Amino acid sequence: MLKLLGSLLLAAAGYGIGAYWQGQRQRHLDALRQLALLLGRIRDEIEYRALPLSEILALLQAEPGAELLRLADCSELQCYRLPEPFTPQEQAALNPTFAALGQRPGPESCRMLAYYQTRCAAFVAEAEREDRQAKQLYRPAGLCGGLLAALLLL
Repeated sequence: MLKLLGSLLLAAAGYGIGAYWQGQRQRHLDALRQLALLLGRIRDEIEYRALPLSEILALLQAEPGAELLRLADCSELQCYRLPEPFTPQEQAALNPTFAALGQRPGPESCRMLAYYQTRCAAFVAEAEREDRQAKQLYRPAGLCGGLLAALLLL
């Protein structure tokens, strides 16, 4: 009886691990989508309102989704670095966006932000494809792994 209960717990744990992995993929996708919106918002604030970067940062920190990108940890927009959910490839491709802010006139900054927003959209499309695969794969794979461990236990 205890072996059967242990087997069921292993199967449930495997499913839980698969759900966790799938949740991590979803968190990564949400962070990329939020970053694309953030880049568009910065571009709009520079282009239409000509706000200084410090005021733009204060506006962005007050918006929902700022906690996902950890904007509260940032004191200057030019010093912002993408946090953990982003892959090293995404960080290398998108971090220069923030370092270059304020070094060019408004129209050039807007063109640069549009370029990085397009790059971010490509990362979003790739993450959406990976998320679709994760939804189909991670939970069943975790369940199968848990069942396999349960069979080895019996």
